[in-house]
Amino acid sequence: QPAPAAPRDGVLVFMGGSIPWSYSVSTCKELDKAGMHGTVVAGWHLENAEDGLPDSFTKVSRPRSLAELQANHELQVSSMGMSVFEAMAAGTPVVCVSREKDHWISAAALDDAGLLVDCGLVYQTHPKELAGWAAHIYDDKEQMAELGKAGRAAVDGRGVERVLEAMA
Repeated sequence: QPAPAAPRDGVLVFMGGSIPWSYSVSTCKELDKAGMHGTVVAGWHLENAEDGLPDSFTKVSRPRSLAELQANHELQVSSMGMSVFEAMAAGTPVVCVSREKDHWISAAALDDAGLLVDCGLVYQTHPKELAGWAAHIYDDKEQMAELGKAGRAAVDGRGVERVLEAMA
């Protein structure tokens, strides 16, 4: 759980490898229209792709540390997966979509528990809608603080240790 080196700033967009790159680009464009800025993580296979990103977003391929990026951004907009739990461990609030129904079930449960904001299945959620939720959360610093604190408390990095203790 790296501490931010500087004050947190902007939005980290990280959709993983299973969501089309065009969805990430469209999401960044919609976030830009809402006055937001940040970083988008692109897979290694997209590092030279023509992207059409707005100037307010920087593309990073092969980041040295995803945990560092998460700890240094105010909000993560992403697809449901391991990066969501990593962001929660870093105390970074998450607004997410899911690619598959089983991921959506997990995201919905985490939303119900007050740990993130679930926006549904990616193919049913337009990037404009996702960006709208992100802007709403981003503008509510109290809610962002609550989500970050709750996420960090829920994902404390001791999961494997607890499983091993239970097995002993």
